Amino acid sequence: MKKQNKAKELVKEKVTRQDGSRDAIPTPCGRGSSCASEASYKCRGGVNSSIDNQNPSPQPSPARRSIRRGEGAYLDNRGTPQSLIYVKHLFTYSPIHLFTRKCTAFTLAEVLVTLAVIGIVAVMTIPNLVQNYQSKSWDTASKVFDRKLTEALKVMNVQGTLAGYTRTEDFVNELSKHLKITKTCTNSNLTACFSNTVMWGKDNEEIDISKLKTAKDFGQEENSKNWGANTNIVGFQLANGVTGLMAYNTKCTQDEYSNQITGGDCLAVLYDVQGYAKPNTESKDLRQNGNILALGSKKACDVEFGGNCWTILGQPTPLTKTECEELIKNGYGISACNSETDYWAGAVKQCGGTKNMPTLAQLAQLADQIYGESGIGEKESKDGLTIKD
Repeated sequence: MKKQNKAKELVKEKVTRQDGSRDAIPTPCGRGSSCASEASYKCRGGVNSSIDNQNPSPQPSPARRSIRRGEGAYLDNRGTPQSLIYVKHLFTYSPIHLFTRKCTAFTLAEVLVTLAVIGIVAVMTIPNLVQNYQSKSWDTASKVFDRKLTEALKVMNVQGTLAGYTRTEDFVNELSKHLKITKTCTNSNLTACFSNTVMWGKDNEEIDISKLKTAKDFGQEENSKNWGANTNIVGFQLANGVTGLMAYNTKCTQDEYSNQITGGDCLAVLYDVQGYAKPNTESKDLRQNGNILALGSKKACDVEFGGNCWTILGQPTPLTKTECEELIKNGYGISACNSETDYWAGAVKQCGGTKNMPTLAQLAQLADQIYGESGIGEKESKDGLTIKD
């Protein structure tokens, strides 16, 4: 027992030396604990150390030589011997190592080049996105207005209040019962309900709205068979912000027993889907119902040739035989009605009479202008045509 105690004391002295000699080692023990205990003896060699009852020699064992190299053992919280080499491995992957290892990153030049590329792409794409959004917004607002106006005119037709007016003012008063009109303006003060100027036609001619007075300024001639003489233009505003100008056709027709008449031949309407806000330009926020053939002195021409101005009004709404016969009575130039779905009669009605429509020879010339073809015959049928820009 004495020999064993002496060996322990030697180990104790060896472990607790902190004089900077070669045998000194950092203490791996926890704060407040002492390595000069029997636990430190186990830390140096453990029960299997070369320092035991049989060999009390102070010569350093392989375990102690390992300690001198920093690769010895330590005790964990439960007193189990662990190798210091694991501590070294843990340090290799510790968070501190993240600040000491070699890292790669983008250079300032690379970042600037990337930002420049992003900026160029944005400049090229964002204006188109905004323009497409605005166009869709205007189209949607236009469809909403057309639907509300059509529904109001259908109700007036069923009630028998669509036709029979001699003034636009009287018609607008009745229309306001079915459409949320918040304000009306006479033709002497149209700019109180509408923008002062608008851009009209392909040349974007600036039109002074204050100079518009009657249906003639919408391209509907006075004393014609379609429109009454001196039919005034009236300005209006809707609750949703849409502003517009309207002229009434005193030759407007109705059928109280039909819910199909929409009053297309009753009105010439110019409206702005976003009110006074710009651009106030035709085919953008500025729209019309197809009966605006001119605005002031400027005609709305889609195609011009041979001294004629042509406006493309789109797909006409077909008329029934009864509706077509009404056009004959009102002098639209139709000689006979033979179909219950007469698209020709619908086109005649939309254009305001056959006198405003092209002949077969002119239609062939129009086809050349619209499709970029040449030599299309008057009665030739040709498929696969594409409208040129």
